[in-house]
Amino acid sequence: MTKDNTFESLTFHSIINTILSKRYPEHFPMHWHKYIELIAIPYDEKKNLKGTIKINQEQYELHGGDFVLIWPGELHEVVDNEDKAFIALQFPMKVLSDIKDFAICLNLYKKKHFYNYEDSPEQNERIFFSLKQIFQVSTEYERNFRNVEMLMHLYDMFICLGNDLLKNAKQANNTLNQDEKILAACAYIQENCDTNITLDSVAKHIGFSPCYFSRYFKKVTSYSFVEYLMMQRVNRLQVLLTDDSLSITDAAYQAGFKSISTLNRVFKQYSGCSPTEYKKYYKV
Repeated sequence: MTKDNTFESLTFHSIINTILSKRYPEHFPMHWHKYIELIAIPYDEKKNLKGTIKINQEQYELHGGDFVLIWPGELHEVVDNEDKAFIALQFPMKVLSDIKDFAICLNLYKKKHFYNYEDSPEQNERIFFSLKQIFQVSTEYERNFRNVEMLMHLYDMFICLGNDLLKNAKQANNTLNQDEKILAACAYIQENCDTNITLDSVAKHIGFSPCYFSRYFKKVTSYSFVEYLMMQRVNRLQVLLTDDSLSITDAAYQAGFKSISTLNRVFKQYSGCSPTEYKKYYKV
């Protein structure tokens, strides 16, 4: 695996890594990593700043007040940051996944990458207020409880985003209690995707009949049970591919894949490349 020395921000000195605009590269090739990354362009009415990010083959042009969320394992590329507009946060997945309230909503969070200021100005302004606080606290190295304060502001951001996503889900289906059970099922699948988990066992876990669970799961997540299970196994494998001590075959079996032919087909479907190619894109 490779390390690009021009991307100097990848050394974590805090729970949350902050990257100022002057340190963010103008271009950076396709890569992935194990942490969550939030890339943003602060709003500046005096400047018409812009930049372009590519995530999972989808390209997003950001302007002032916009931001994107990139999740662990997602292939992404800095296509254009010639205005030196981007600032960023990087932090481990466990910051969210270790807290149940966030963990059960991870599927909702992951479905959206681009947050446009024009679509939700109040939400984005709240996010950028918290961003400003994180960047400020991050420079005060002697401050008591510095990391805790940074986390508090980060959690405020994801509470804001999560409430909006849950509100939209409720408006779309008007059955939030059942939706929460589906979110619980998603979390259960994520935790157990490396086992011989079945639709029947997950349906029983949340108290649904298999037939009803299958239909309702598809309605809420837009994926069939098998599609979602395969996607979680791919996510698990992506993490395991960072371990140089494991062969791709061993990593695949640990992720729950029992067939190499299935692995190659499914992995390329969700990642856009083979496991071998994907391993080469890893940046520490």
